[in-house]
This record gives sequence, structure tokens and C-alpha cells, in this order.
Amino acid sequence: MSRDEAADMVNSFLGVDRNVVMGHFAKMNGLHLKHSDVEDIYSVNHGLADKAVAEGKSAHEIKLYRDRSIRAFLLFLVCCTIFSNKSSYYVDVVYLQYFQDLSAVREWNWGAAALVHLQHYLDDACLVTVNQMAGYMSLLQGWIISHFPGLSVWAQDPIYSEGMPRNAKFVPGAGHREPSSYRNSLDNIQTYDCVFSPYDDHRHVRPLINSC
Repeated sequence: MSRDEAADMVNSFLGVDRNVVMGHFAKMNGLHLKHSDVEDIYSVNHGLADKAVAEGKSAHEIKLYRDRSIRAFLLFLVCCTIFSNKSSYYVDVVYLQYFQDLSAVREWNWGAAALVHLQHYLDDACLVTVNQMAGYMSLLQGWIISHFPGLSVWAQDPIYSEGMPRNAKFVPGAGHREPSSYRNSLDNIQTYDCVFSPYDDHRHVRPLINSC
């Protein structure tokens, strides 16, 4: 996607002046918006929607502002969770295209997208020159705790119920900051330390397909 195309998309979907968008891109040296910029876009459109309701404006105008605020919120949400990057302060506007039709958002396979994005950063993390990690870290941490419960300091959340997402079950502790302890644990791990099928007791809530 070119810079002009991205600027037009932000202008159309979020209502931000095109020249302002190009200024943001120049400051960020790419097709990015700072978290604070996205928060401002959300607040402005949310306020305009409330003002339009108070002034009795048309339903079309009210919906326009509300849709823009929803898109800004969703862009911020996915870029801070499943599509997180190593910067921790900006979002990639390329993901905005998936919120063009808000009624279709739930039809996207966000789970597969999260896994692909995480796998990309896991591949990078295997390189000796890389010392940072990004991606859906909550998903990765939940997977590790589920399969290797003795490898991390954690406790079960007392308010967890089986109807909640599986990751909500865990309350991670501070753990160990030094990687050497984890390396020693991995070097000495035995088969009985690994839970190969951690979701069997969850099948009555979310049935899973047997793949092997």
C-alpha cells in the first residue's frame, strides 16, 4: 500500500484531514499513527456523535461519527494485542482496511491471523542477534503455562469459570527475570512435566476436533 492510498483510507474511514495524515506518516517515517493520535481520533468522533445526537442531526451523520470512533477503537485494540509490534507506541494503518465494513469484522479469521503474526516474530526471536519479542504475547504465555505448568510462577484466577476464555484462567506471577533458570528447567524437563492435552476438561464448553 502506498502512502497516498493509506492517507486516503485514513481520511475516508476515520475522517482525518489528508494533509494531517501525511504529516503523521512523515513524522513516523512509515504508514503509522501514534497511539495518542488514534486515541484523539476516537475521542473527537465520539464527541461529534454525542453532539449530533444532542442537536437532533440525521441518523446518517450520527452513524458516520460512531462508525469512525468504532474503527479507531478496533484499530487500537488489534494493534495492541494480536498485531502488536516491538515499538509499543504506534499502530500500522494497514489494518484499518479490515474495518471498512464493520458488519464483516466478526467474519475475519482473527485467530489464524494472530497465530501467523506471532509465528513471524517467533521466527525472528530464534536469531541470536534479536533480543526483543512481539506478537500476541498473552496467547503465547497462556499456551506455555497450559503445556508446561511447572515452568512459570502462576495461580488460577478465583473468578475464572469454564465459560470464559482459557487464558483468563491464569494469573501470572512475577516469575524469574533471568533466562538461565528457564534454560536449566528446559534442559532438565521430563515427559511428565509436559501436559500434552491441556484442554480435555474444557471440551464440554468448546468442543475440539481430534487431529491425531
